[in-house]
Amino acid sequence: MGLLSKAGHLETNKGLAFSEFINKYNFKICALFEKKDNFFLIKNSIGFDGASILSSYSTVDFWNGICDTVEELNIFTDDNGTLSPLLQLFSFSQKDDIESVAVYKPSNSKIFISCNQKFPKECIHDLCNLDENKKIINLESLNRLITRESKVIEMEVDFEEAVESFLQAQVKDKTKAATFIDSIYNEISNRFLCYFSKNVSVRINQHSSRAIFVVSRDLTQEHLINHIILNLSGVIGNYSEIINFNVSGIANSIPEIKEFLQVE
Repeated sequence: MGLLSKAGHLETNKGLAFSEFINKYNFKICALFEKKDNFFLIKNSIGFDGASILSSYSTVDFWNGICDTVEELNIFTDDNGTLSPLLQLFSFSQKDDIESVAVYKPSNSKIFISCNQKFPKECIHDLCNLDENKKIINLESLNRLITRESKVIEMEVDFEEAVESFLQAQVKDKTKAATFIDSIYNEISNRFLCYFSKNVSVRINQHSSRAIFVVSRDLTQEHLINHIILNLSGVIGNYSEIINFNVSGIANSIPEIKEFLQVE
């Protein structure tokens, strides 16, 4: 197809984005907790359902009992009987799938956990240098996907109604619902960047993203949307069905993609 033969790697910020960190070390289930007042909660994650994100709201005292030492790696497993206290961080539907949890505390205000896989110590440097404001558009990644049988779909997705409806239904204390909005949006955004549209998705505001999808020519837009809805139901349940999808069209050139993603 040759559409992206001159595509590049466009960065608007320096540093390492959380989605880059996930892909670099192939994390399947991981989360970065941040301290707020006297509590910790998930700020950024991949592989967590919405109920687990809500369950992540945990006290400083709880974490001091789990990992009281900064820059120390702790491994908790079912085999050695240490995993049980951490299972309260996961939903009923997810906790049965958790076999081990690695916990690393890069500072007194942040805690990182990864589940069911080895924690590579070489990732600690990158973990301590994450840039949550970084935006990256890796058009080069599309080159490996595009063939003569491909088409490139431009889509804008708005999650506001779906996420707010989920939180209103799930959070008993309505005054706390807003506490989890960014956490849910970040999980969804990371799924776009790591599952659906690798490194070619841009958040244009808190609750909306623009993404590029390379699919086979015979795949309908409806099929693509249904696939996304099914995956995101793992985060916000049936509320994924009220996500607003707006297909802008089929891209035929790099300038079209850049204009759609609003980058130079």
